[in-house]
Amino acid sequence: MLKIFNLTKLYPGGGGISGINLEIGRAEFALLTGRTGAGKSTLIRLISLMERPDRGHIVLGNMNSEELRRRDYPIWRRHLGVIPQDLLLISEQTVFQNVALTLRGIGMSRLRAKNTALKALAKVGLSHRLQEKAQNLSGGEARRTAIARALCCEPYLALADEPLGDLDPETAKAIMKLFEKINAMGTAVLMVTHREDIIPSCSYRKLKMADGRLL
Repeated sequence: MLKIFNLTKLYPGGGGISGINLEIGRAEFALLTGRTGAGKSTLIRLISLMERPDRGHIVLGNMNSEELRRRDYPIWRRHLGVIPQDLLLISEQTVFQNVALTLRGIGMSRLRAKNTALKALAKVGLSHRLQEKAQNLSGGEARRTAIARALCCEPYLALADEPLGDLDPETAKAIMKLFEKINAMGTAVLMVTHREDIIPSCSYRKLKMADGRLL
């Protein structure tokens, strides 16, 4: 479903990734760990085509990143649900607006965007906070909003960059359970996390990066 071949991105000042080969299967749950600067976030940005690699390519479904034109990037990204580390919520907008306006931005009709947003927010347990401005949300609620926004189009793969962040243990466990629920519904998950206290001991695939390479 996602295949990465010899992906390399090196920055002039140092850092980046080198020679990454990885395959994430349909409905798989993979946890990616590593120290700060190991290249985890770079990998997420490359998969989502926020940056282009120096070498290598990515296959997502039946699409090949080497064959894409820039105008095709939105189509690629619709098959990914990206939850960035800084969330990128618009603080003055409501929970509902942060999700629905994104859908309108990709050409969805007003009515369909409304229904899709309501459904996504119900899945993450935020139906009671629709009209709350993002700036008033707790850390856990903000992450749930970002998750709803990323997954409302039912992507093949959710890319989550430190979604557990600095949350307290109880909230982090609740967010982890939400991703487990999403995965059980058929969406593959690649989660970057440093939270060793939250990582379950069960059979999730565990990946580790160091010095820009996948160990």
